[in-house]
Amino acid sequence: MSVSEIFKETKKSLDGKWGIAIAAFLVYLIITLGMQAIPVIGNIASLALSGPLAVGLCIFNLALIRNQNPSISLLFKGFDLFLPSMWTYLAIILIVFLGSLIFGGFLIISLMPYTDLASLENIEPEELYHLLFNGAPLAVILIFFIIAFLFHLHISQAYFLVAEKKIGGFKPLGLSSKIMKGHKMSLFIILLVFGLASAILLTITFGFGIIVIGPFTLAALAIFYDKINPQENYESNNLDLS
Repeated sequence: MSVSEIFKETKKSLDGKWGIAIAAFLVYLIITLGMQAIPVIGNIASLALSGPLAVGLCIFNLALIRNQNPSISLLFKGFDLFLPSMWTYLAIILIVFLGSLIFGGFLIISLMPYTDLASLENIEPEELYHLLFNGAPLAVILIFFIIAFLFHLHISQAYFLVAEKKIGGFKPLGLSSKIMKGHKMSLFIILLVFGLASAILLTITFGFGIIVIGPFTLAALAIFYDKINPQENYESNNLDLS
């Protein structure tokens, strides 16, 4: 599938639905940013609620592109799958945490030939910058970002799968990785093009373009999900919105 194909289908899906798409995106944005703004309690709430909210956002966008009367209330349908959604979110957090520990270990090892690790506490920012972006440390950082991005591509469909398959924990991560076989480059190109377009639009509009590019990108990702699931089609696999 090409970026232009995804773009055209996304534009068609949003025709006449821009108002509800923008409203839903803003509600989701306000809730998530609101949780992050509250110290401690907000962090705890984020751990419990981020998964269900992400699944609700997927349900809304699938309903949007499948012409199933999308409404803002669908953002909260993820709470009908509260435990699967939360376990999936926590599974991702756990993998990221363990990956960060491994990355930190390798980064420290790579720094050993260049400096006394005990002196890192008092190191100047400029000196630390030169240490990190030189030789082995730079290689470790680049490898980490490549692995992290590949991981993101592998699990990119997880929340859609929670929404449709009603599974949670590590299961949707594994299934996402399976259905992404042969499609990772397509998603990479889509994310790259949309990312560059977003950067330009946000710069031109001083950030206000987020209310357009946000809903458009989310709808495009929902279309991508349907495209790589030939057995999941608009007519025979409508979402259970009861």
